[in-house]
Amino acid sequence: RLGLDGDQADWLIQNRGALDGLDIAYVMSHLVSGEAVDDPANARQLASFNELRSWFSGVPASLANSAGCLLGKDYHFQMTRPGIALYGVHPLETRIPDLRAVFDWQARILQIRQAAAGDRVGYGGTFELQRQSRIATIGVGYADGYRRQLGGKATVSIGGKTAPVIGRVSMDSITVDVTDLDQNSLRVDQAALIHDDYPIEAMAADIGTISYEIMTTLGRRADWHYHGGQ
Repeated sequence: RLGLDGDQADWLIQNRGALDGLDIAYVMSHLVSGEAVDDPANARQLASFNELRSWFSGVPASLANSAGCLLGKDYHFQMTRPGIALYGVHPLETRIPDLRAVFDWQARILQIRQAAAGDRVGYGGTFELQRQSRIATIGVGYADGYRRQLGGKATVSIGGKTAPVIGRVSMDSITVDVTDLDQNSLRVDQAALIHDDYPIEAMAADIGTISYEIMTTLGRRADWHYHGGQ
């Protein structure tokens, strides 16, 4: 990303002596449009990269990020650089059936209370209840990276059942309509903010961004738990 432009690369090829004394570990580049499978820019960039690396015989090469890993073996070379795909997040514009998330984002259910039809929920009373309802308050808000635009769009999963986020997202909490959830589902004390019915890609689409931004802007107040395997 901070490498050479075309003119600089041409100069370097013509002045190989400028590299004398340097131990070149890799010839590297980064795909401009790797997430768009059918973008002809990928093939053009691959051809340019192959031409450049031919001048560095024996030096390993690397081009593919997460999206590039899925474009085919021609993009792999000696090292790939998967990032977000390691979390099971889809790096391409189209979903890949065999790629599944290996992370989740949960928040504690702080309270559940009854509310009457006609009651308004959240700052500004932007959501009016149309029926007698049960409303859960979940301990996550925009201070944690849960974006304000998700109010009225997102869902959470509680006990394996989906419930909508209603009203505005506050600094420290969101409100969820759990009226349609049975008592067994409500025995848990955590709500999943990202789940099978509302993956991170859907969350990103709802706020007009990409999954990378959500993953990198989770607040410092979140506790990260890593579960090791074999």
